[in-house]
Amino acid sequence: MISVARAIIAFTALYAVAVSVNGSARVATWQPAKSAPIPLRNIVATDVRGLYVASDGTCYTYSSRGRVDIYRPRRQPVTALTEAVLADGGAISGNSKYVFITCRDRSGATNGILRLTLDGKPAPYEVPGPDSTSTKRVFLPVGQARISSIAAGEGALFIPSTDENIVRVYNPDTMAPMGWFDVPHPGHAAVDASGQLWVEQHDAVLNNTTLVCFDPSGIRQPHAITLQAGTKVQALTADPEHNLLIVADNGPDQNIKVYDLGKLVGTPTTALRTIGRARGMYAKRAGQADAVKLNGPCGLGVDDTGYLYVASCDAGLDRPQSEPDAWHDGAALKCFSLATGRFRWKAISVITDNGADFDPQIATDIYTADRHLLYDYSKQGYAWSYNGYTLDRFRFPDDPRAVFAGSPERVWVRHINKAPYLFVAGTSGNFLAVYRFNKGGADGEIAIPAALIAGLPGGDASWPPAKHTAGDANPPLTWRIATDGNGNGHFEPAEFAPLNGVDLRGQLLAIDKQGAIWISHNTSLTRIAVSQFDKMGVPHYADPVNFDLAPLAAITDTYSLVYDPGADTLFLAATCSGAASIMCIDNVMKPSRSVRWSVPLPAALDPAHHAFIARVTAGGQILLFAAEKPAALASETESAGPVRLLAMDAHNGRLLRPIEVSPRLPGGAGELSALRLVRTRLGEFAVLDARVPEQLTLYRWPTSSLGVPARSARGVSVKRK
Repeated sequence: MISVARAIIAFTALYAVAVSVNGSARVATWQPAKSAPIPLRNIVATDVRGLYVASDGTCYTYSSRGRVDIYRPRRQPVTALTEAVLADGGAISGNSKYVFITCRDRSGATNGILRLTLDGKPAPYEVPGPDSTSTKRVFLPVGQARISSIAAGEGALFIPSTDENIVRVYNPDTMAPMGWFDVPHPGHAAVDASGQLWVEQHDAVLNNTTLVCFDPSGIRQPHAITLQAGTKVQALTADPEHNLLIVADNGPDQNIKVYDLGKLVGTPTTALRTIGRARGMYAKRAGQADAVKLNGPCGLGVDDTGYLYVASCDAGLDRPQSEPDAWHDGAALKCFSLATGRFRWKAISVITDNGADFDPQIATDIYTADRHLLYDYSKQGYAWSYNGYTLDRFRFPDDPRAVFAGSPERVWVRHINKAPYLFVAGTSGNFLAVYRFNKGGADGEIAIPAALIAGLPGGDASWPPAKHTAGDANPPLTWRIATDGNGNGHFEPAEFAPLNGVDLRGQLLAIDKQGAIWISHNTSLTRIAVSQFDKMGVPHYADPVNFDLAPLAAITDTYSLVYDPGADTLFLAATCSGAASIMCIDNVMKPSRSVRWSVPLPAALDPAHHAFIARVTAGGQILLFAAEKPAALASETESAGPVRLLAMDAHNGRLLRPIEVSPRLPGGAGELSALRLVRTRLGEFAVLDARVPEQLTLYRWPTSSLGVPARSARGVSVKRK
């Protein structure tokens, strides 16, 4: 067990801090906006895979990293670390004495069950040995076969195995085997009020799913539940008080289905009621978050007072099996009345995917790879809200955000022709996707795939790109570009074209305000400009333009850039003559390009990880910001200390007043390319720091602290909620 304070910092999504720096700068990290009544702390673990609810309403969530988080009504959550656990996707169940979770042993070769007390501590059991000796264990080895689910009753512990087509039975008190019985393709399971076991059976040939019933000895019972087509069971639980069986449907319905075990009628079986809006996050205004919409329901539980608890995982648990932990997910824990379906409260987390960006036209709107957040600058700490989920994995299953292994980490938002566009790049540089919006129509918050650059193994025309391994390949990758010419959000083979001379895996990837793509490899720059936008708003890209910066200066590496297309001016963070520098280059797209100014930065600054530049217009001046981290803090481990934000006059490179932001929040350094800058109408700048997974940090300060003119009345307005 670790302390609550450390648990919150290490394992919750976001936490609040508000401090004053030099009397002007302010720091605010984010937490969910409060809602009333709120019996929990309002933050749930970020990677929930399953849920068990005790009779008193205590909630136990299990993450794929082997963590159990315990939430008690009106009390802070407690986090239990289970050191014997390795990530395996996870299942959790319990009874009046214990909590059971699926896991693997330390070697990763054997699947089994870990038993905990209701306080989250290991609950050892005795294993008889030779000569009347015994040893104590907390891990029950089951075998190498995958464990499909786990269902605990007071007298029996049931462990289904899909690979072996059996259900094993153990004594939950002694953990001694009690037998096993055959069940074809067993999936999720639950124990009802009479101690009988309900097991999900999915027939891949007929593509239907049935819930079948067995007594504790394994004898098949006559009653069964046939689920409607398209239902994807992600969790099962029972309400012993009212003899109900409850299904979390992670299919297109995205809701909870409740069946009366005393009145099973119809084929498919008629549900007594459903809870949560049909189609979940994609109902009504698609992607718009609200209290009764579910997104990837993955855990269920009922307490003695008749409340239903639903855990959800935004990614829907459909991540690639080869890398089950490659993608962090947002999560939610919601409470409903089981009898009426009425919403009571929620606790949520939102993951930044290590990248986020402001909407440059609306400073209060912030986008991650798949989420739309709102921020109120008049407040601090509890000032944000979760507005929308921009990924529709049902409508666009080939969206790279859904199918690529590894989390997308670099995000840009651009307004082009008065329309917003989202750009998302993969962690390893294996893709860059462009998305358009149709916010005024039925698409709502959904980001519609519009263009894609992806690397495919040479000679392999397979699609989607998820079928190949990202990164280096043998043969080498062949880069291609796809344009969604028919506007349906899907990339057909005919929409792909070769993209010669391009490799996204460079030192720098940037998007300018016209939507052009910039890539750097040492001193070589490539720009892929938009040639036109069609009537649907889909960008069509021109052939790449390459040029070399080496003749201009002794540049060896480039790390960050901002390009002003109107002035044909490039602001560049680079290593020049062995020093970290910020420079301004005029006439970039012409043969007469030249360096207007170059300013070396402190020698301790490593521009590869600790410099970024961004541009805004303020009172006729264009400002550039470089973030400097002292060498002593240049590690990826937890650290606390000052970070200097350097402002420059872009006309001449003159340094303006620096700002020291302190304390540095825990979580490591990361690359400063994830920082984003915007200016609000409240007369201050805001820098968004999304370098630390599971945390967004917002630095705010008035322009007076930099010695720059006040902003004119025109400009970005602040959206009020």
